[in-house]
This record gives sequence, structure tokens and C-alpha cells, in this order.
Amino acid sequence: MIAIHNKRLLAVIDIHQSIIETHIAIVSSKLNDWLNKPDVGTGEKSRKLSKREIVYLQLLKCSLPFLVKANTTEIQQFKKQFDRIIPESYRKDKANKFVRFKDALIFKMGYSLLRTGNKQRDAFYPYFYADLKIKTCVYCNAQLAVSVEQHADEDKKSAKFQLDHFLGKAEYPCFSISFFNLYPSCGSCNLKKGENPINFELYSGDSAKLEKSDFAFKIDKASLANYRVNPIDRDLKITFEGKEATNFKAAFDIQGVYDTQKDLAAEIIQKSLIYNKSYKEVLKKSFSKLYGNKNSIQFNRLIIGSYTDPKDIHKRPMSKFKQDISRQLGLIE
Repeated sequence: MIAIHNKRLLAVIDIHQSIIETHIAIVSSKLNDWLNKPDVGTGEKSRKLSKREIVYLQLLKCSLPFLVKANTTEIQQFKKQFDRIIPESYRKDKANKFVRFKDALIFKMGYSLLRTGNKQRDAFYPYFYADLKIKTCVYCNAQLAVSVEQHADEDKKSAKFQLDHFLGKAEYPCFSISFFNLYPSCGSCNLKKGENPINFELYSGDSAKLEKSDFAFKIDKASLANYRVNPIDRDLKITFEGKEATNFKAAFDIQGVYDTQKDLAAEIIQKSLIYNKSYKEVLKKSFSKLYGNKNSIQFNRLIIGSYTDPKDIHKRPMSKFKQDISRQLGLIE
């Protein structure tokens, strides 16, 4: 719901440069072997790669070191090149065998290995996005960016880091491990979005997108007034506003998700009544070593039980909701 600076992502890429370069080298070797033996599938289902697929792989192999780190604009430029080689009509023609090629390519790119790891190697993405300080779904901010999965070879389940491909990997396997194409998300939003494009740029250099979200939660003024007279949670009306709010509601059912959080909104209303200006000053004086003037951010964080800087909403679920409602009610500035 708010953008992250391009430089911040590139800085984390630099931190993990050695691991990333090793993975690129492994993928490049696999692509080279594939081009030397240009077929896909095994046994009776085996077939030779088409000319389009071979050219696609050649471009991918040459571009891979740059493509993995390419920013959003650069990815769009590469997209045009790959679209010329394998156009949408070819990718979506059910009569052709692009699906098998796509699945084989994603496997060779090692996306699943980076996300879940294996017995010889730990998953990479959880460490990477921990350094990027993203824990929550960048679409709904209501849940952690993890999903529970059943192990294929073991009778157990575990929580795995979840990522959405902004350009879906089913159509663009070439971008399946491009960092600027990976958006941490909850399983629900990832499933709802599918391959559908969303007008939301997670990584940006635009200061306007970095400082303030285009979206805002509010309690309807009439329902707020009614609650103060007759405090019934279910009668509160939560609104979700912004220039792309309609699209987000349709794609992720944001309204439906946050309509379940009326009790949380009610708690914030009650806190706004308790923590008035004079009481907050008393608390600051009583705990001056902890919450002096220099630590007002920490003080406000304690009051609402979450981060208060808009840029920190990715660190904890429900932070965006709590921040917006708390500011509306004057609980924090």
C-alpha cells in the first residue's frame, strides 16, 4: 500500500551479492545445457524446442545477470523484447505447448528453491526480505507474507515465504527471479490476483509514492458519531479510499477483509478518548527516560500497538489501518 525506494532494494541485493551471483551462474549453466540439448519433457512426451523458444532462451541467457537486478522500467523494456519473440497469442494458445516450456524454465530458474530451499540448501528469500524489512502482504497489509505448505516428501507442514510475481510467471517465466518483479504477499491476495495486472508500483524512486500511501482507511463520520452514543462495534462503517481504491477492492476484497476489523477500530476510538493530550503529557513526564520529547515516535507506537511511520507499514500486519484510524481520531499526529 506504499512504495519502497529502489535504492533500498538495490542495497539489500548488494548485501546478498555473493549468493545471487552464485545462483545466476547455476541458472546460466542450466540454460546453456538446455540450449545444447534443445528439448523439453521426457519419454513419449518429449519434444524439440521451437525456434521461438530457442531464441527466447538465448536472450534470457545473455540478459540474465542484468535481468535479475533490472528495475521496473528496465523490466518493461525487456518485456517488449520477450513479447516480440513469444507473443501473447502464442503463450495463450491452448493448442501449443508453451505451458510445458514455461514449467521447465521456471524449474531451471530455481524460483522454488530460492523460496523454500531443500535438504542441501536453506531458503533464500526469507533472509532477503527480512533485510528489506518486509513481513506483511504489500497488497492488503492485513496478513503476514507467508503460507503454510505440505512437504512433498515428508508428513509435515511448514510456513513458507510467499511472493507474488507482478508480471505473472505463467506468462513471463523470464522474470520469475527478477527482484523488482517480486512482491511479498499473503496466500490469499496472491491467489486472488493470479495473473491479473494491478496498477501498483512497490519499488519506486518517486518521493510522493515513498512518503505517503495513495490509500487511506477511515471511519465514516456518521457511524463514528453513532458509536460514541451507542457503542456497538458492528455498526461502525469502515471506508477505504484512494485513486486506485476501487481496483484494489475488486482485486483483493480489501473492504471485505477490513469489515472484519470493526472491533479493532472500536479499540482505537476508545484509546482516543482515554489518551487525550493532557493524559499523554502526564505519561511522558512520568516516564521521561523512556518517552521524552526525542522518543515521541516510540510513545505513539506504544499507544496504538504498531508502527506509526507510513514507511514502516510493511513491518507489521494491520499497521496501515491502525495508523490511518489513529490519525483520523487525533490519537497520533
